[in-house]
Amino acid sequence: MLPGWIETLQHGEDSLLERFLLAVEALHLEPHVLGFPCTHAAGKEPGLVLGQLGLEYLELTLGFVELQLERLQLAGSGLYLGRELLFPLVGSLVCIELGKRLPSGEETIDLKIQILHIEQIGKTRHLHWAGRVVPGPGQPSFPSLAGLDLRAPLGWEPPPDWRRLVAIDSHTGGEPFRVVFDGVPDIEGATMLERRRFAEDHFDELRRALMWEPRGHADMYGGFVGPPVEPSSDISVLFIHNEGFSTMCGHGIIALTKVVLDTGVLPADAPQTVIRIDTPAGQIEATAQYDGTVRSVAFRNVPSFVAAMDQIADVPGLGQVRYDLAFGGAFYAYVSAEDLELSIDPTGTSRLIDAGRAIKQAVIDSGPIEHPVEPGLGFLYGVIFVGPAESPAHHSRNVCIFADGEVDRSPTGTGVSGRLAIHHARGEVAFGEAIIVESILGSTFTGRVMETTEVGGLPAVIPEVTGTAHISGRIEMWMDPNDALGAGFLIR
Repeated sequence: MLPGWIETLQHGEDSLLERFLLAVEALHLEPHVLGFPCTHAAGKEPGLVLGQLGLEYLELTLGFVELQLERLQLAGSGLYLGRELLFPLVGSLVCIELGKRLPSGEETIDLKIQILHIEQIGKTRHLHWAGRVVPGPGQPSFPSLAGLDLRAPLGWEPPPDWRRLVAIDSHTGGEPFRVVFDGVPDIEGATMLERRRFAEDHFDELRRALMWEPRGHADMYGGFVGPPVEPSSDISVLFIHNEGFSTMCGHGIIALTKVVLDTGVLPADAPQTVIRIDTPAGQIEATAQYDGTVRSVAFRNVPSFVAAMDQIADVPGLGQVRYDLAFGGAFYAYVSAEDLELSIDPTGTSRLIDAGRAIKQAVIDSGPIEHPVEPGLGFLYGVIFVGPAESPAHHSRNVCIFADGEVDRSPTGTGVSGRLAIHHARGEVAFGEAIIVESILGSTFTGRVMETTEVGGLPAVIPEVTGTAHISGRIEMWMDPNDALGAGFLIR
């Protein structure tokens, strides 16, 4: 007679795999390797799909109990039993070792699969399977190359005292966004601003390790995902960059929406899927155009407003510089590139960085910057140089220098929001009128004013910004405690 938990696993109403995971936990076993033999059974439809590998069935063996799941499929976004989604995958690592040829001439391949199972957003549980695979008809063999087993590194495991971090890398209009799913401890706080302060105090070394070299670079950007703080929200994010933790990031919202919907973290429906994201600046509503993958994302930003127009800052080396100050999730000083004879294409990057740093410091020195409602948002995040677009079909071009001289490759979603507030205040952009803003690379965001409101008595707008993101990789990183440079460094 089978133990009760296996009987429940086979006949219960809940997910088979979830029951299996709970059963493993009930036996008080550490995450470890569970062996299973996988064999080819003639006439059965291939079930397990891993890249180009096809298997007919697999058997999981735990101690003296053997469980067989037929038609188990590991697709790009989830693990399925037939058509039933057992759970979505944040990521999977398939490790193939060199096979041995049996006397019968049938080649076997040792296969190890690691699956990250989400219990809650931002928390994971690990289950490791290992076993032997016999390919079915037409499935590829994996010979060595000149005697070298090039697949051996996929099966390598670091020492147990190394810290492990898992992320999906993406970019929006060329600007990177690393979405960190595993390896970040719980971040405390009842509000997103409290979580931001907690992360600044306790996890700044983790930010540096992820953003700085050798895992990142001076212009790296990313975010820690976590559970929402608002009942109506789906997820939360803390934005990270080379200098610290930002309050809001438009390109990050677009990229995060792409990642969590395309990888199955949150469910997606065609033709549109709406998700709500908690950020330190407030709740953001993002709408994805979806047809099996996210094609574009439009987000409604927090109220954006003009703090001051036609201000003058005395900037060493540049003289008197005129700027507008506006908030679009963060405060920016907006400066005409033509006034300073600056080129706003990649050839002018060095001069843009130098000028951006100097202007930012001069504006900070000229007086306090205050948010009318939330003191935690009252600081200057960056300088945006505005100039003519290269395409006659576009409105203008933005180049944002933010944090510690970081150059935004995208048109800057929060920066476009602030510009919409400025143009609307000057009567230059009509309600609902779309403007297309280029980046330093020529990638574009489309912005429009959707509503008017006020913030602490100041006139404000609700902007909508639309852009496109792409997933560029799934990355597993480690932190070797004996690596003196592994904590991070920057060389510009």
